[in-house]
Amino acid sequence: MATVSGEFELAMDELQVVTRYVAESAQEVLLAMPHPPRTCTRYHEPPR
Repeated sequence: MATVSGEFELAMDELQVVTRYVAESAQEVLLAMPHPPRTCTRYHEPPR
């Protein structure tokens, strides 16, 4: 995959399309990732 960098301009409607795509893609990834159980002590200190 080629990488191109440089300056470019986006119209507001184009920016909204890109933002929507990124948000939807992130949501798909987050839904696919396993979440630790809320009582998991691996991520939190146990109560004393």
